[in-house]
Formats: sequence, structure tokens, C-alpha cells
Amino acid sequence: MTPLIETKLSKLFISLDSPPSYTPFLPSTYQLGLGGGISMDVYSMEAVPLLIEALQDKKVVRIAAGHSHSAAVTDAGELYMWGMKVYLEPHHLKVGETGMEKVDLVSCGGSHTAVVTEGAGQLHTFGKGSSLCLGHGGKSYTPHPKLVADGLAGRRVLNVASGYRHMGVITD
Repeated sequence: MTPLIETKLSKLFISLDSPPSYTPFLPSTYQLGLGGGISMDVYSMEAVPLLIEALQDKKVVRIAAGHSHSAAVTDAGELYMWGMKVYLEPHHLKVGETGMEKVDLVSCGGSHTAVVTEGAGQLHTFGKGSSLCLGHGGKSYTPHPKLVADGLAGRRVLNVASGYRHMGVITD
């Protein structure tokens, strides 16, 4: 398999076939989604893409990799996250007030994540907000996806991109 993206520090391997789903190949803590624990060598890197067993029965249609975490979106609109010393393996996160919103897009930044819902195109952000990058008007940590309402009311988000400590959106 050839890398889709290659830089000096990392390669991103992903199969959009259903199954299998492969892991981002990045040298960050618990990023590989392969479990681990206290004895895990967090500085080692894999030489080949490895199957993410937790996603092997899912069709992954989008993937994003941040500084120390990764995210995947399935064809059913489910969001899976792992990394940031929180989830050692992919964990299904619910989005929206009811937890039933389907995710269309995902973007990972340094220590934050943004998702855009299907249909309504609503932006939900979470993670570390110390650089005011979440759009919630404060610097506090937000553990779960939260709707960004101010400034985006009445607008549909078409795309989102995240940097180390910033984020940008394209609206209709």
C-alpha cells in the first residue's frame, strides 16, 4: 500500500475499502489505536500499516490525524476517536444534543477536534480550548462535541480544517 500523504515525520495510510481500515502511522502517544497500556513503547513506530481491529467491521470514509490523536468517520456517520492519552483504542463518540447526529466531516488539530454534521452542516468542536480555537468563547477544555452556535447561526458549514492551535471553516 502506498501512502496517501507523506511528510518527513509521518505517513498516513488508510484504506477506504470495507473492511479493512488501517491506522495513521504517526509517532505520537497512543495514536495507533492498537491498545497498549503502561508498558507500551510510545516512541516506537510501526514499519507497516496495521489493522485497527475495533474498526475492521466498519467502512471508514474519512480519517483525520492530529498531534496526538486520530479520528475516523464511518459510512453510517459514526465518529470514532483515539489518542490524547484518553482512548487507547477507537471509541465511538456521540454528537449532538440527542447523540444521534451523523458526522460528515472531521478535522483534528493539535489538541482539539472539529466535526461537521450531515444535512444541517453544524460545527461541533471539543478538546483543549486554550488558544480560543473551539469557538465557544472561552479557553476551557471541552470533553465532548459541543455545537458552535455563535457566529455560525443560520449558516451551513461546508468544510473545516484544523491547525495546531487554530481552525477555519467554509460556510455557504
